[in-house]
Amino acid sequence: MRFADLFCGGGFFSLGFQRAGFKHVFGLDNWKLACATYELNIGKAFCMKIEDFDGKEWAGKVDVVIGSPPCKTWSKANTKTRSCDLTLTKEFFRVVGEIKPKIWVMENVPDVYPFIHAPFKKIFSMESYGLLQQRKRCFASNVPLNLNFRLNFSNNSKKLFCQG
Repeated sequence: MRFADLFCGGGFFSLGFQRAGFKHVFGLDNWKLACATYELNIGKAFCMKIEDFDGKEWAGKVDVVIGSPPCKTWSKANTKTRSCDLTLTKEFFRVVGEIKPKIWVMENVPDVYPFIHAPFKKIFSMESYGLLQQRKRCFASNVPLNLNFRLNFSNNSKKLFCQG
């Protein structure tokens, strides 16, 4: 299956999909350093605001859309503003609606849970899956997600590069 990653950052969500056998189509982010890192490690990245991206040309070319819209509204690290700004989350769903993938998966902070309307949504404690920190994340999708695995941080892992 072919996937695209919205708000791709440096590409760690994409890396998991690649390692699971999915074929990369593109990533999208508006941060130039993240796009450069993504292209070093994953592949093609569009470096632009999601508001300017037209997903219609990718309809039928992408089977899965993944993404992690920035979560500063709900992030515990954000102590300055607490206004409820769903703009980028709505943009994620706009592009999903244009691409019309078979599957979409969104990852975010737990506090986004009540604002996401999806057939599947669940909060996971990521340390249960081998992440080396205690971190809860909300995953939402149009299909049930079976997270029955543990991450493997062996010495044989592919070396990743960071641009900048």
